[in-house]
Amino acid sequence: MIKNSLIFGTKTGTNKKFKPSLEVLVRLAKILVENQSVLKTHLHIASRVKWGSFACYLTWMTENCIVQCIGLDETYALTKNGRDAFTLLLKFNDIVRTREHYLCA
Repeated sequence: MIKNSLIFGTKTGTNKKFKPSLEVLVRLAKILVENQSVLKTHLHIASRVKWGSFACYLTWMTENCIVQCIGLDETYALTKNGRDAFTLLLKFNDIVRTREHYLCA
């Protein structure tokens, strides 16, 4: 069995193997920005990725101080930095989607 430290890196966010998809991050950002806290299973459903991939996203977001676990029931909420980052990501996504619409017309 491979240890998590070999896959995810250290707590300082040195994960060199995992590269998150912006599309998945946008899906996660939408549900996290709209809600104060979200159950882990609801985040997984919103991500629309397999459980193993979702675990990598959750670890990445936790290691990079975007989300924090706030309860024993595995409820997650955005940190202040996470809220700022995901709000910018959603704005960026809106701009890209709007321009994409105009470029394709």
